[in-house]
Amino acid sequence: RISVPMSYISCLIVGLRGQIFGFPDPDSRADATKAKAAQAEAARAEALSEIALTYIRQGEMHESEELLTEAFVLANGIKQSWQKTRVLGAIAKSRKLLDQNDLALEALSAAESAANMIKKDDERSRSLGDVATKYAENGFVERASQLVEQIKYSPAESRVIVNIVKAYASDGYFKRGLDIIESMIDPLSKSRALLAITEAYINDSENEQALLLLSEALEIALSIKEIGRKSEILTGIAEKYNELNDRDKTLEVLSQALELAITVEKDESAVWVYYDLVKLCAEIGDQEQTTMLLSQAVDSAMAIEGAWSRALGLSFLPELSIKIGDYAQTIAIIRSIDEIEPKDEEVFTLEDAASMKENGWIRLAEEVVRLSEEDADTLREITHVVTPLNHLIDSPEE
Repeated sequence: RISVPMSYISCLIVGLRGQIFGFPDPDSRADATKAKAAQAEAARAEALSEIALTYIRQGEMHESEELLTEAFVLANGIKQSWQKTRVLGAIAKSRKLLDQNDLALEALSAAESAANMIKKDDERSRSLGDVATKYAENGFVERASQLVEQIKYSPAESRVIVNIVKAYASDGYFKRGLDIIESMIDPLSKSRALLAITEAYINDSENEQALLLLSEALEIALSIKEIGRKSEILTGIAEKYNELNDRDKTLEVLSQALELAITVEKDESAVWVYYDLVKLCAEIGDQEQTTMLLSQAVDSAMAIEGAWSRALGLSFLPELSIKIGDYAQTIAIIRSIDEIEPKDEEVFTLEDAASMKENGWIRLAEEVVRLSEEDADTLREITHVVTPLNHLIDSPEE
Protein backbone atom coordinates (compact mmCIF):
# COMPACT_ATOMS: atom_id res chain seq x y z
CA ARG A 1 0.00 0.00 0.00
CA ILE A 2 0.96 3.66 -0.20
CA SER A 3 2.10 5.07 3.13
CA VAL A 4 2.68 8.70 4.01
CA PRO A 5 5.44 8.91 6.66
CA MET A 6 4.63 12.49 7.76
CA SER A 7 1.90 15.10 7.46
CA TYR A 8 1.38 15.73 3.76
CA ILE A 9 0.69 19.41 4.24
CA SER A 10 3.60 19.91 6.64
CA CYS A 11 5.99 18.40 4.12
CA LEU A 12 4.48 20.53 1.38
CA ILE A 13 4.89 23.65 3.51
CA VAL A 14 8.55 22.87 4.13
CA GLY A 15 9.07 22.43 0.40
CA LEU A 16 7.25 25.61 -0.46
CA ARG A 17 9.13 27.62 2.15
CA GLY A 18 12.37 26.41 0.66
CA GLN A 19 11.22 27.50 -2.77
CA ILE A 20 10.02 30.90 -1.59
CA PHE A 21 13.18 31.81 0.26
CA GLY A 22 15.27 30.22 -2.44
CA PHE A 23 13.98 32.42 -5.26
CA PRO A 24 16.86 33.64 -7.38
CA ASP A 25 17.45 37.37 -7.53
CA PRO A 26 14.82 38.54 -10.08
CA ASP A 27 17.33 40.88 -11.69
CA SER A 28 19.57 37.91 -12.52
CA ARG A 29 16.91 36.05 -14.51
CA ALA A 30 17.60 36.66 -18.16
CA ASP A 31 14.01 35.99 -19.19
CA ALA A 32 12.41 38.24 -16.54
CA THR A 33 11.28 41.74 -17.36
CA LYS A 34 11.55 44.69 -15.01
CA ALA A 35 7.86 44.34 -14.27
CA LYS A 36 8.40 40.76 -13.19
CA ALA A 37 11.25 41.76 -10.91
CA ALA A 38 9.01 44.34 -9.23
CA GLN A 39 6.49 41.59 -8.47
CA ALA A 40 8.96 39.33 -6.67
CA GLU A 41 8.52 40.76 -3.17
CA ALA A 42 4.75 40.81 -3.60
CA ALA A 43 4.81 37.15 -4.62
CA ARG A 44 6.89 36.23 -1.57
CA ALA A 45 4.62 38.17 0.78
CA GLU A 46 1.51 36.60 -0.74
CA ALA A 47 3.00 33.12 -0.59
CA LEU A 48 3.87 33.58 3.07
CA SER A 49 0.31 34.66 3.86
CA GLU A 50 -1.06 31.60 2.04
CA ILE A 51 1.25 29.26 3.95
CA ALA A 52 0.20 30.98 7.17
CA LEU A 53 -3.41 30.22 6.26
CA THR A 54 -2.52 26.55 5.87
CA TYR A 55 -0.92 26.53 9.33
CA ILE A 56 -4.07 28.13 10.80
CA ARG A 57 -6.21 25.37 9.31
CA GLN A 58 -3.87 22.85 10.92
CA GLY A 59 -4.14 24.57 14.29
CA GLU A 60 -0.48 25.64 14.30
CA MET A 61 -1.18 29.23 15.33
CA HIS A 62 2.30 30.23 16.47
CA GLU A 63 3.85 29.29 13.12
CA SER A 64 1.17 31.26 11.28
CA GLU A 65 1.69 34.39 13.39
CA GLU A 66 5.42 34.45 12.63
CA LEU A 67 4.79 34.18 8.90
CA LEU A 68 2.07 36.84 8.93
CA THR A 69 4.36 39.26 10.73
CA GLU A 70 7.03 38.68 8.11
CA ALA A 71 4.51 38.97 5.28
CA PHE A 72 3.24 42.29 6.66
CA VAL A 73 6.75 43.75 6.69
CA LEU A 74 7.32 42.60 3.09
CA ALA A 75 3.91 43.91 2.00
CA ASN A 76 4.60 47.40 3.31
CA GLY A 77 7.67 47.52 1.08
CA ILE A 78 5.77 46.76 -2.11
CA LYS A 79 5.90 49.69 -4.54
CA GLN A 80 2.88 48.88 -6.69
CA SER A 81 -0.22 50.04 -4.80
CA TRP A 82 -2.57 47.46 -6.33
CA GLN A 83 -0.21 44.62 -5.36
CA LYS A 84 0.18 45.96 -1.85
CA THR A 85 -3.61 46.18 -1.51
CA ARG A 86 -4.10 42.54 -2.56
CA VAL A 87 -1.40 41.12 -0.27
CA LEU A 88 -2.54 43.11 2.76
CA GLY A 89 -6.08 41.86 2.14
CA ALA A 90 -4.83 38.25 2.28
CA ILE A 91 -2.96 38.98 5.52
CA ALA A 92 -6.10 40.52 7.04
CA LYS A 93 -8.08 37.36 6.27
CA SER A 94 -5.65 35.23 8.25
CA ARG A 95 -5.51 37.70 11.13
CA LYS A 96 -9.30 37.60 11.33
CA LEU A 97 -9.22 33.80 11.50
CA LEU A 98 -6.83 34.12 14.44
CA ASP A 99 -9.37 36.46 16.12
CA GLN A 100 -6.78 39.24 15.90
CA ASN A 101 -9.27 41.88 14.83
CA ASP A 102 -7.02 44.84 15.56
CA LEU A 103 -4.24 43.42 13.37
CA ALA A 104 -6.74 42.55 10.63
CA LEU A 105 -8.03 46.12 10.71
CA GLU A 106 -4.46 47.45 10.67
CA ALA A 107 -3.70 45.47 7.50
CA LEU A 108 -6.89 46.62 5.77
CA SER A 109 -6.32 50.24 6.77
CA ALA A 110 -2.85 50.02 5.21
CA ALA A 111 -4.44 48.50 2.11
CA GLU A 112 -6.95 51.35 1.93
CA SER A 113 -4.15 53.92 2.18
CA ALA A 114 -2.24 52.16 -0.61
CA ALA A 115 -5.34 52.09 -2.82
CA ASN A 116 -5.90 55.80 -2.32
CA MET A 117 -2.40 56.45 -3.68
CA ILE A 118 -3.33 55.10 -7.12
CA LYS A 119 -3.54 58.00 -9.57
CA LYS A 120 -5.89 56.65 -12.25
CA ASP A 121 -9.52 57.02 -11.21
CA ASP A 122 -10.77 53.68 -12.55
CA GLU A 123 -7.84 51.72 -11.07
CA ARG A 124 -8.18 53.50 -7.73
CA SER A 125 -11.91 52.73 -7.60
CA ARG A 126 -11.25 49.08 -8.45
CA SER A 127 -8.64 48.73 -5.69
CA LEU A 128 -10.82 50.55 -3.16
CA GLY A 129 -13.61 48.20 -4.17
CA ASP A 130 -11.35 45.25 -3.40
CA VAL A 131 -10.51 46.73 0.01
CA ALA A 132 -14.19 47.38 0.73
CA THR A 133 -14.91 43.76 -0.16
CA LYS A 134 -12.21 42.61 2.28
CA TYR A 135 -13.68 44.85 4.98
CA ALA A 136 -17.09 43.25 4.40
CA GLU A 137 -15.77 39.68 4.24
CA ASN A 138 -13.91 40.17 7.52
CA GLY A 139 -16.90 41.60 9.35
CA PHE A 140 -16.03 45.31 9.14
CA VAL A 141 -19.25 46.09 7.31
CA GLU A 142 -19.55 49.72 8.35
CA ARG A 143 -16.07 50.49 7.04
CA ALA A 144 -17.04 48.76 3.80
CA SER A 145 -20.17 50.88 3.52
CA GLN A 146 -18.13 54.06 3.98
CA LEU A 147 -15.86 53.05 1.10
CA VAL A 148 -18.84 52.32 -1.13
CA GLU A 149 -19.81 55.97 -0.80
CA GLN A 150 -16.30 56.90 -1.94
CA ILE A 151 -16.51 54.79 -5.10
CA LYS A 152 -20.17 55.51 -5.85
CA TYR A 153 -21.20 55.15 -9.49
CA SER A 154 -17.94 53.40 -10.44
CA PRO A 155 -17.97 49.89 -12.00
CA ALA A 156 -16.60 48.52 -8.71
CA GLU A 157 -19.63 49.71 -6.72
CA SER A 158 -22.12 46.95 -7.57
CA ARG A 159 -19.59 44.17 -6.90
CA VAL A 160 -18.79 45.60 -3.48
CA ILE A 161 -22.46 46.01 -2.59
CA VAL A 162 -23.02 42.32 -3.35
CA ASN A 163 -20.22 41.42 -0.94
CA ILE A 164 -21.64 43.71 1.76
CA VAL A 165 -25.01 41.99 1.37
CA LYS A 166 -23.25 38.64 1.69
CA ALA A 167 -21.46 39.79 4.84
CA TYR A 168 -24.71 40.98 6.41
CA ALA A 169 -26.43 37.69 5.56
CA SER A 170 -23.61 35.50 6.86
CA ASP A 171 -23.81 37.37 10.18
CA GLY A 172 -27.58 36.86 10.35
CA TYR A 173 -28.59 40.42 9.42
CA PHE A 174 -30.98 39.28 6.70
CA LYS A 175 -33.25 42.32 6.78
CA ARG A 176 -30.35 44.75 6.31
CA GLY A 177 -29.17 42.70 3.33
CA LEU A 178 -32.65 42.53 1.80
CA ASP A 179 -33.13 46.28 2.26
CA ILE A 180 -29.97 46.90 0.22
CA ILE A 181 -31.17 44.52 -2.51
CA GLU A 182 -34.45 46.44 -2.80
CA SER A 183 -32.49 49.51 -3.90
CA MET A 184 -30.41 47.65 -6.50
CA ILE A 185 -31.18 48.17 -10.19
CA ASP A 186 -28.62 46.12 -12.15
CA PRO A 187 -30.14 42.61 -12.66
CA LEU A 188 -26.76 40.85 -12.58
CA SER A 189 -25.75 42.35 -9.24
CA LYS A 190 -29.23 41.91 -7.81
CA SER A 191 -29.29 38.22 -8.77
CA ARG A 192 -25.87 37.67 -7.19
CA ALA A 193 -26.95 39.41 -4.00
CA LEU A 194 -30.10 37.28 -3.81
CA LEU A 195 -28.00 34.13 -4.23
CA ALA A 196 -25.73 35.30 -1.40
CA ILE A 197 -28.67 35.68 0.97
CA THR A 198 -30.19 32.42 -0.26
CA GLU A 199 -26.99 30.62 0.70
CA ALA A 200 -27.16 32.14 4.20
CA TYR A 201 -30.79 31.03 4.59
CA ILE A 202 -29.87 27.49 3.50
CA ASN A 203 -27.05 27.44 6.06
CA ASP A 204 -29.63 28.44 8.70
CA SER A 205 -32.03 25.71 7.47
CA GLU A 206 -34.56 28.36 6.44
CA ASN A 207 -35.42 26.43 3.29
CA GLU A 208 -38.82 27.98 2.59
CA GLN A 209 -37.37 31.48 2.63
CA ALA A 210 -34.49 30.29 0.46
CA LEU A 211 -36.91 28.92 -2.15
CA LEU A 212 -38.82 32.21 -2.26
CA LEU A 213 -35.60 34.14 -2.91
CA LEU A 214 -34.49 31.65 -5.57
CA SER A 215 -37.76 32.18 -7.42
CA GLU A 216 -37.16 35.94 -7.34
CA ALA A 217 -33.51 35.52 -8.42
CA LEU A 218 -34.59 33.34 -11.37
CA GLU A 219 -37.09 35.92 -12.57
CA ILE A 220 -34.50 38.70 -12.39
CA ALA A 221 -31.74 36.57 -13.97
CA LEU A 222 -33.80 36.06 -17.11
CA SER A 223 -33.53 39.80 -17.80
CA ILE A 224 -29.70 39.75 -17.84
CA LYS A 225 -28.59 40.62 -21.36
CA GLU A 226 -25.03 39.24 -21.49
CA ILE A 227 -25.32 35.54 -22.33
CA GLY A 228 -22.28 34.30 -20.40
CA ARG A 229 -23.31 36.14 -17.24
CA LYS A 230 -26.88 34.90 -17.55
CA SER A 231 -25.65 31.32 -17.87
CA GLU A 232 -23.38 31.83 -14.84
CA ILE A 233 -26.25 33.09 -12.65
CA LEU A 234 -28.64 30.38 -13.83
CA THR A 235 -26.01 27.77 -12.93
CA GLY A 236 -25.72 29.34 -9.47
CA ILE A 237 -29.50 29.16 -9.04
CA ALA A 238 -29.52 25.52 -10.16
CA GLU A 239 -26.78 24.77 -7.61
CA LYS A 240 -28.94 26.19 -4.82
CA TYR A 241 -31.98 24.17 -5.96
CA ASN A 242 -29.73 21.12 -5.88
CA GLU A 243 -28.66 21.93 -2.31
CA LEU A 244 -32.36 22.12 -1.41
CA ASN A 245 -32.92 18.67 -2.99
CA ASP A 246 -35.35 20.04 -5.60
CA ARG A 247 -34.12 17.87 -8.48
CA ASP A 248 -36.84 18.85 -10.94
CA LYS A 249 -36.11 22.55 -10.56
CA THR A 250 -32.36 21.87 -10.61
CA LEU A 251 -32.60 20.12 -13.97
CA GLU A 252 -34.99 22.73 -15.39
CA VAL A 253 -32.71 25.69 -14.60
CA LEU A 254 -29.57 23.73 -15.48
CA SER A 255 -31.05 23.03 -18.91
CA GLN A 256 -31.53 26.77 -19.46
CA ALA A 257 -27.94 27.47 -18.40
CA LEU A 258 -26.60 24.79 -20.76
CA GLU A 259 -28.55 26.16 -23.73
CA LEU A 260 -26.90 29.52 -23.19
CA ALA A 261 -23.42 28.14 -22.45
CA ILE A 262 -23.02 26.41 -25.81
CA THR A 263 -23.55 29.78 -27.55
CA VAL A 264 -20.86 31.60 -25.53
CA GLU A 265 -17.78 32.54 -27.51
CA LYS A 266 -14.76 30.51 -26.44
CA ASP A 267 -12.65 32.91 -24.41
CA GLU A 268 -11.52 33.60 -20.85
CA SER A 269 -15.03 34.25 -19.53
CA ALA A 270 -16.28 31.01 -21.09
CA VAL A 271 -13.84 29.01 -18.95
CA TRP A 272 -15.68 30.15 -15.84
CA VAL A 273 -19.09 29.49 -17.35
CA TYR A 274 -18.06 25.89 -18.03
CA TYR A 275 -16.20 25.60 -14.72
CA ASP A 276 -19.38 26.06 -12.69
CA LEU A 277 -21.41 23.83 -15.02
CA VAL A 278 -18.89 20.99 -14.78
CA LYS A 279 -18.98 21.09 -10.99
CA LEU A 280 -22.79 21.01 -10.89
CA CYS A 281 -23.14 18.23 -13.48
CA ALA A 282 -20.59 16.17 -11.57
CA GLU A 283 -22.55 16.68 -8.34
CA ILE A 284 -25.83 15.49 -9.85
CA GLY A 285 -24.09 12.49 -11.45
CA ASP A 286 -24.39 13.38 -15.14
CA GLN A 287 -21.09 11.87 -16.26
CA GLU A 288 -21.66 12.29 -20.00
CA GLN A 289 -22.55 15.99 -19.70
CA THR A 290 -19.67 16.56 -17.27
CA THR A 291 -17.10 15.08 -19.65
CA MET A 292 -18.43 17.09 -22.59
CA LEU A 293 -18.42 20.36 -20.64
CA LEU A 294 -14.90 19.78 -19.34
CA SER A 295 -13.74 19.34 -22.93
CA GLN A 296 -15.45 22.65 -23.78
CA ALA A 297 -13.69 24.31 -20.84
CA VAL A 298 -10.29 23.11 -22.07
CA ASP A 299 -11.07 24.32 -25.61
CA SER A 300 -12.09 27.72 -24.23
CA ALA A 301 -8.90 28.02 -22.18
CA MET A 302 -6.75 27.09 -25.19
CA ALA A 303 -8.49 29.79 -27.25
CA ILE A 304 -7.52 32.58 -24.84
CA GLU A 305 -5.25 35.24 -26.31
CA GLY A 306 -1.93 35.69 -24.49
CA ALA A 307 0.27 32.96 -23.08
CA TRP A 308 -0.01 33.97 -19.44
CA SER A 309 -3.82 34.24 -19.52
CA ARG A 310 -4.12 30.97 -21.43
CA ALA A 311 -1.91 29.13 -18.94
CA LEU A 312 -3.85 30.66 -16.06
CA GLY A 313 -7.15 29.55 -17.54
CA LEU A 314 -5.85 26.01 -17.91
CA SER A 315 -4.42 25.97 -14.38
CA PHE A 316 -7.91 25.96 -12.84
CA LEU A 317 -9.13 22.93 -14.79
CA PRO A 318 -7.19 20.03 -13.23
CA GLU A 319 -9.43 20.08 -10.17
CA LEU A 320 -12.43 19.49 -12.43
CA SER A 321 -10.93 16.44 -14.13
CA ILE A 322 -9.88 15.19 -10.69
CA LYS A 323 -13.48 15.59 -9.53
CA ILE A 324 -14.67 13.14 -12.18
CA GLY A 325 -11.70 10.80 -11.67
CA ASP A 326 -10.13 11.43 -15.08
CA TYR A 327 -6.46 11.51 -14.08
CA ALA A 328 -5.22 11.09 -17.65
CA GLN A 329 -7.07 14.27 -18.60
CA THR A 330 -5.63 15.99 -15.52
CA ILE A 331 -2.08 15.16 -16.54
CA ALA A 332 -2.79 16.21 -20.14
CA ILE A 333 -4.08 19.61 -18.99
CA ILE A 334 -1.07 20.18 -16.76
CA ARG A 335 1.37 19.23 -19.49
CA SER A 336 -0.36 21.47 -22.02
CA ILE A 337 0.64 24.44 -19.85
CA ASP A 338 4.25 23.40 -20.36
CA GLU A 339 3.82 23.66 -24.15
CA ILE A 340 2.69 27.30 -24.08
CA GLU A 341 5.37 29.66 -25.41
CA PRO A 342 5.02 33.32 -24.40
CA LYS A 343 5.70 36.19 -26.76
CA ASP A 344 8.64 38.44 -25.98
CA GLU A 345 6.49 41.32 -24.77
CA GLU A 346 4.56 39.23 -22.24
CA VAL A 347 5.41 39.24 -18.56
CA PHE A 348 5.42 35.46 -18.39
CA THR A 349 8.44 33.38 -17.40
CA LEU A 350 9.36 29.75 -17.04
CA GLU A 351 8.78 30.20 -13.31
CA ASP A 352 5.17 31.18 -14.04
CA ALA A 353 4.61 28.06 -16.13
CA ALA A 354 6.30 25.84 -13.55
CA SER A 355 4.19 27.32 -10.76
CA MET A 356 0.91 26.85 -12.64
CA LYS A 357 1.87 23.34 -13.64
CA GLU A 358 3.01 22.43 -10.13
CA ASN A 359 -0.26 23.67 -8.62
CA GLY A 360 -2.04 21.19 -10.86
CA TRP A 361 0.31 18.35 -9.89
CA ILE A 362 -0.15 19.13 -6.21
CA ARG A 363 -3.95 19.10 -6.47
CA LEU A 364 -3.70 15.79 -8.29
CA ALA A 365 -1.33 14.38 -5.68
CA GLU A 366 -3.66 15.42 -2.86
CA GLU A 367 -6.38 13.32 -4.46
CA VAL A 368 -4.35 10.31 -5.59
CA VAL A 369 -2.55 9.99 -2.25
CA ARG A 370 -5.90 8.92 -0.78
CA LEU A 371 -6.50 6.21 -3.36
CA SER A 372 -5.86 2.51 -3.44
CA GLU A 373 -2.83 0.45 -4.41
CA GLU A 374 -3.79 0.31 -8.09
CA ASP A 375 -3.03 4.06 -8.37
CA ALA A 376 0.49 3.78 -6.95
CA ASP A 377 2.12 4.27 -10.36
CA THR A 378 0.25 7.53 -10.92
CA LEU A 379 1.27 8.79 -7.51
CA ARG A 380 4.90 7.88 -8.14
CA GLU A 381 4.86 9.78 -11.43
CA ILE A 382 3.51 12.85 -9.68
CA THR A 383 6.05 12.76 -6.87
CA HIS A 384 8.89 12.56 -9.37
CA VAL A 385 7.62 15.72 -11.06
CA VAL A 386 6.88 17.85 -7.99
CA THR A 387 10.01 18.40 -5.93
CA PRO A 388 8.38 19.12 -2.54
CA LEU A 389 6.54 15.79 -2.74
CA ASN A 390 9.51 13.55 -3.50
CA HIS A 391 9.80 12.23 0.05
CA LEU A 392 6.13 11.57 0.63
CA ILE A 393 6.17 7.90 -0.32
CA ASP A 394 7.74 4.95 1.46
CA SER A 395 8.44 1.83 -0.55
CA PRO A 396 5.36 -0.38 -0.66
CA GLU A 397 5.28 -2.66 2.35
CA GLU A 398 5.99 -6.29 1.80
